Amino acid sequence: MAKKFKAKPFKQWLDHLCAVVVKTRDDFNCQIQRPGCSGGMSPGDRNCQWCHIISRTANKTRWDLLNAVTGCGRCHHWAHANPAEFGLWFVNKYPHRWDHLCEIGQEPNKTWKQADFEEVERFLIGKAIDLNVDIATIRYDYRGRYKRKVKEYV
Repeated sequence: MAKKFKAKPFKQWLDHLCAVVVKTRDDFNCQIQRPGCSGGMSPGDRNCQWCHIISRTANKTRWDLLNAVTGCGRCHHWAHANPAEFGLWFVNKYPHRWDHLCEIGQEPNKTWKQADFEEVERFLIGKAIDLNVDIATIRYDYRGRYKRKVKEYV
């Protein structure tokens, strides 16, 4: 009998993978740059955070790379405290990303199956490889909370 697919640990693995890809893409620099911002950060810095424009509650935008920026802790806190201002900042800085997110918002929600999560995983691993991120390092940093075999995509 096949094991039942559990979405929660897969979501956590995809969150970790997407966060690494977004931070690497943004070169570990805060994109928001509010007064008092930390600015450039290192890969292991806990202050380096994965910030979403549209909430992570919707799977259709949760792992969309255009729905995320890297931010320092102070700027990420500001974004949550001032969502309207953060939204205006994003629209002004990344109008093409905002247009993309509006298009996706028009699509109907769907029930995600294992194949959908695996498709996102393949996409994110491909992006990580394009950015020269070592997949083994991502797996090690993740501390094996989800024992997903990624070698098939490498």
